[in-house]
Amino acid sequence: MRRTSLNGRVVVVTGGARGIGLAVARRAVARGARVVLADRDGDAADAAATTLGPSASAVAVDVTDPPALERAMARIVTEQGGIDVLVVNAGVPPSVATVERGDRAAQRRVLDVNLHGAWSTVDAALPAVVERRGHVFLVSSMMAFMPAPFGAAYGASKAAIEALARALRAELAPAGVTVGVGHFGLVRTELIGGIVADPDYVRFANQVPGALRSRVSAERVAHAVVRGIERRSPRTLVPGWLWPVYLLRGVVGPMLDAVYARLPGARRAAARLRDREAVPVPQAPPRPKESVR
Repeated sequence: MRRTSLNGRVVVVTGGARGIGLAVARRAVARGARVVLADRDGDAADAAATTLGPSASAVAVDVTDPPALERAMARIVTEQGGIDVLVVNAGVPPSVATVERGDRAAQRRVLDVNLHGAWSTVDAALPAVVERRGHVFLVSSMMAFMPAPFGAAYGASKAAIEALARALRAELAPAGVTVGVGHFGLVRTELIGGIVADPDYVRFANQVPGALRSRVSAERVAHAVVRGIERRSPRTLVPGWLWPVYLLRGVVGPMLDAVYARLPGARRAAARLRDREAVPVPQAPPRPKESVR
């Protein structure tokens, strides 16, 4: 598998204004790339690009708006001359909620951004990447191959991203385009604040020892992502302990399913999470007292 030097290459990073996206952009600039930060928050993307220096620029675009994505990618091709690497990173965090009673709008938002937004991003940028025989990197999660109770929309979106990456890898191989996917544990960004601050969810998740304790920095993830891009690796996992879980997912997955579904401590924690979403049963208004005549 041929390697790619990022020196002088055009790298587009969605969700590039902060977190993993910005860390990847910073690392890519250090490797000599010209980076475009694509983010819904145009002001934050502009500010981030300024900190990265003259090799970085920004474009404001919402990944849930396919026509806007088409225009943004066309603009990038015009201004930069093409796209060598596409990093599909834009996403929204999981919220602690059940499938049964969770906020439907919030769940749809997760799917719209993390899955449909990623699909639309690939669709808009792929002709330019194919022309350069480049590389596509899609950010998934360890939740693609581990149970995601109380975060099903997020887990489903990340599992779908892995499926998309694997399909693209086979489809684009004859065109000389390579595709990688990243699976990461809990990355120390603002996106995980909601789940790690929820004591009921922490109590549930910690029925599997270490489930929420192994956290990695965005910089460590970015280092691995850029190395994976340069090596055109099919997958990148951080931290390293995810590799045996990934390779043995057919064994580990059912075991974790059983732990969460059957272990008494997990069942009690799950019941607490489920009950707090319970919809109160409407009470009938009291019947007016009959007047005595």
